[in-house]
Amino acid sequence: MIYLSIKKMTQALLLTSSFLLVACSTSPLSITLQPTLSEIPANSVSTSKLNWQITSQDFRTAQYLIIVSEGDGVATLINDAQNSRLVIQQSLQQKWAETGLRLNPQSENKITIQLIELLSKVKQTSFSHTVNSTITINVRVESGTTVFNKIFASNTEQEAPLSVNIKKTGNKLNTQLSLLLDEIINDPELNAKFK
Repeated sequence: MIYLSIKKMTQALLLTSSFLLVACSTSPLSITLQPTLSEIPANSVSTSKLNWQITSQDFRTAQYLIIVSEGDGVATLINDAQNSRLVIQQSLQQKWAETGLRLNPQSENKITIQLIELLSKVKQTSFSHTVNSTITINVRVESGTTVFNKIFASNTEQEAPLSVNIKKTGNKLNTQLSLLLDEIINDPELNAKFK
């Protein structure tokens, strides 16, 4: 009787340990980007009398945010939980509105945000990993017969010991995106085209 009780406890303990081990080692299959942009300085308020329509396009060839490649040729893809193109458009639109840019979805003057690349590539080895993150955004401004394009890009590379932490990689990609969006908002050449 005692033998059966110990055997059942051992099986239950092994089963519970297996579930905990799998739960701890499972990577998320999606992450959420939530860029946080800096406050707008008081002297950067727009004096434009033009109304602007803001749209966005996604030209990425990779529709995921993180790819983790291991030596055996197997890759893990981490997707965005929300549409990254819309997150970027809404973040820029909100900040441009705070600067006083007049927005009107029916305007003939257009700002088009083109997402070219937003990807972290992770190469995982037995004892270390390398993360290479690239973000490329083109901002196209059309007013009358004038068309202006400017590409904004950010690249980072980091090497670290042991296995990659997907949550930390997502947070770093989020910070990188926030800095690039701040650069777009504060770009004097781009802001001059709005006037």
